[in-house]
Amino acid sequence: MFARGQGVQRSRVRVLGSIEDIASMEKEWEQLRNDCGAGIFSSHHLVMEWLEAFHSVAEPRFLCIEKEGSLAMVAPFVQNSRRHMGVSVRSLYMAGWANRTLEYYDIGILHRAGENGIPDLLEGMAKMDWNLLNLNGLSDCPYHNDLMQKAASIWPSAQMVRIPCPYLDLSGHEDVTDLFGTRNRRTVRKVVRELSGSDRLDSTTLESKEEMERAMMSYVEMHRRRWSDKGGSIFQDSRQRDFLVGMARLLAERSQGRIYETRIDGVLAAQALCIFDRGMARIYRISMNDELMSYSPGYLLFQQMLTDLKREGIKKVDLGAGPEEFKYRLGARDAYVLGLRMDRGGLRMASRLGRTPGVGTVLKGTGLRERFLKGVS
Repeated sequence: MFARGQGVQRSRVRVLGSIEDIASMEKEWEQLRNDCGAGIFSSHHLVMEWLEAFHSVAEPRFLCIEKEGSLAMVAPFVQNSRRHMGVSVRSLYMAGWANRTLEYYDIGILHRAGENGIPDLLEGMAKMDWNLLNLNGLSDCPYHNDLMQKAASIWPSAQMVRIPCPYLDLSGHEDVTDLFGTRNRRTVRKVVRELSGSDRLDSTTLESKEEMERAMMSYVEMHRRRWSDKGGSIFQDSRQRDFLVGMARLLAERSQGRIYETRIDGVLAAQALCIFDRGMARIYRISMNDELMSYSPGYLLFQQMLTDLKREGIKKVDLGAGPEEFKYRLGARDAYVLGLRMDRGGLRMASRLGRTPGVGTVLKGTGLRERFLKGVS
């Protein structure tokens, strides 16, 4: 326990490393999430699903701050430890966005409304056992911006990054394809006319637990086929598959999502997992059948999906973190999520050595510098 100044509320800081302890926090957790307006990817049930899938590579280190006997803040950190080129790398991530896992985004530090507590948070972080900080996917809000500015004032190596998170604004568009780029709009309208006129195009939505589980298994298989000759699918790792299927099951049970599918001549052409979050829709995973690419199945899927969402009163459609070109061809605008990155201790020294004139030149010639920096990023 430590206090920050006389007459100020005393704070108790603890780090939870047990999934069982974190599971028991649901009521307090959700109160904090509602207080600070955090999105669905910060919900207790989705964070627990992610932890259950990936705790073997991302051990929970949830930094909790209590004031006057009640929970005031939760920083859902996870840690991964490994050795890279003889250097011990102890990375601290956000639960939901850690190395080589399926990612959540628009996530963050849960806190009481009007409660700052950032000095306590940074002091608690400083005492944790890490030498590489890689907090990605943080929502772009005043609280996280303040956190990053204060972190930079304490740790000179702290760097803030802004990661594009494009979205679509459906308001003011009777026909959603008006959003699309000119070429894509013409193509979609032409294909829809041709396929609909001969009853070859079928669009469905899936909402039951059984349907969504089956659809996500189909997604995994399609992803494996599509990436088999492009370096391999992430779903070769069974943890990734089990997490995605389990997540879809949870969303179905809570009526928080559905899957859209487009079929051409009865064959699955494209599908997407759509998640509902405080009045917006988030398109989490998209897949397409390479054998039907001549029909632009992704755009056909979006035409169906956006039309349906607009009919239900949805105005904002989040397309996920990352500046992929197809998002802008759909008519997306940029929003952002934030990242806070830094190193310290022996890792900081090794990293700086690799950038030192003379030494860095020698290491660059051997390729060691690039291998080292890439391995710890």
